[in-house]
Amino acid sequence: MSPTAIGQPLDPGSIVGTVVDSTTTRPLKGVCADAFAPGSKTAAGHAVTDANGAYRITSLERGSYLLRFTACEAGAFRTVWWSGTPFTASTGVASSATATLVPVSARGTAAGRDMVMEPGEG
Repeated sequence: MSPTAIGQPLDPGSIVGTVVDSTTTRPLKGVCADAFAPGSKTAAGHAVTDANGAYRITSLERGSYLLRFTACEAGAFRTVWWSGTPFTASTGVASSATATLVPVSARGTAAGRDMVMEPGEG
């Protein structure tokens, strides 16, 4: 095991996925994906989707996280939380209270955390 910088987790993990528009099924650029430890109001990790709708939240400590998706640069889309089902009409939920935890292991990648976002405010 190699030493790490102060404040960096040992053997960090990551969460990856893709975000698409529910109306067009096209990838969404500029969606913010944030990982929160349960009960925390501060994101443990953050990423913004690229032109392919892909995101990668890195440097996460081993544990479980709630994923929130917001349209920070993508236009008017509803904020949603990961519900455990990729690329379906029920992909997202409106509240962290009903969101599904995403497990992250040391040096692991939790892949396939894909999201469909619906147009709308908030």
